[in-house]
Parts: sequence; structure tokens; C-alpha cells
Amino acid sequence: MVCWRTLPGPPAVRLAKVGRRFVTAVLNSQRHTAIFAREEKNLAPKDLRRISGRRRDFDRKLVEPLDEGVAAGEFHVTDTRRAALAIGGMVSWDCVWYRLDGRLTLEQRATSGLSA
Repeated sequence: MVCWRTLPGPPAVRLAKVGRRFVTAVLNSQRHTAIFAREEKNLAPKDLRRISGRRRDFDRKLVEPLDEGVAAGEFHVTDTRRAALAIGGMVSWDCVWYRLDGRLTLEQRATSGLSA
């Protein structure tokens, strides 16, 4: 994940930029993301622990800009950890429903719902 602290602007703007990059990365790796989502339960325990640890690290990193935005009065979120999990899940699920020839282009999907 790009270091949100190095991006210019207030927390909402920086989080939107990170969100766009996150969506773009997931959709650029759509096949791999979809396969992983379906086959995760079949991973060797060692690999599952390693990947789950990385996912938890990512989720924790996503909480930081949410916390900063709440402190700045830009977001009204009562549970930033849950919000981070919801954002991560929503974006990860894009790999299932997104279609290159669908109603949204990749750029439109990357920017929809992620404005500051």
C-alpha cells in the first residue's frame, strides 16, 4: 500500500487517492485475485498464515487514515477498524463482478465512490 502520509492534501483526499490505487491494483490483477478468493481455503497452512498476516497488516494500515480523518472532523465513523475491513472487502470483491466490457471502465470504477 502506498504510504498515505506522503500524499498531499487532507485525510479525505489522501484516502481517496489510496482507494483509487487499491481498486486499480485489484482490477489489474483481477484473475489472480479471483482465483485466490476462491482457493484460499486450499492453501497450505504456512502460506495461509503468511498471506493472512499481510492482509491484517494492510487492514491496520487502512485504519490509520480513517483515524486521522475522524480526528480532523472529515469522517464520521464510529468504528474505523470495521470501516477499513468494509472498504477492503468491497474493493476485493470487485474482482468477481467487474467486467472490462461492462458499464464502468476501470478508471470509472477506481474513482466511483472514492471522492473527497
